[in-house]
Amino acid sequence: MANKVDPELLLQNMLALLEKEPPPVPEDLRYLMDAVVAPLLNERAVPLSSLDYSRFEESDLDSLERYIDRFADKDHLLRLLGDELGRLSPLCLPGPVFC
Repeated sequence: MANKVDPELLLQNMLALLEKEPPPVPEDLRYLMDAVVAPLLNERAVPLSSLDYSRFEESDLDSLERYIDRFADKDHLLRLLGDELGRLSPLCLPGPVFC
C-alpha cells in the first residue's frame, strides 16, 4: 500500500505552523529566559555567580523546564514529519504534466 501526501494540505498546515507565534513568556520566567536561556542559545557562558538568585525561586526552574519542553516537543514532531516525508517514494505519473 503506497503512502500518499496531499501537497496542498501539507503546505497549508506548514504555513499555519509558521504563522503561529510562540506563547508569551510568563512574567515569573522572564528573568531566567533573559539571564540564562537567551545567552545559552547564543552560545555564551552563564557564570552561576552572575545570577541574581533573589529574582527567581526553585519552582521557577521546573516551570522553565515545562515551558521549554513544549517547544522541544513541537521540534521533535516536526523532525518526525521530516523523517516520514523522507521515507515516501516519489509519485511517478504516467505522462508529462505541464504546470
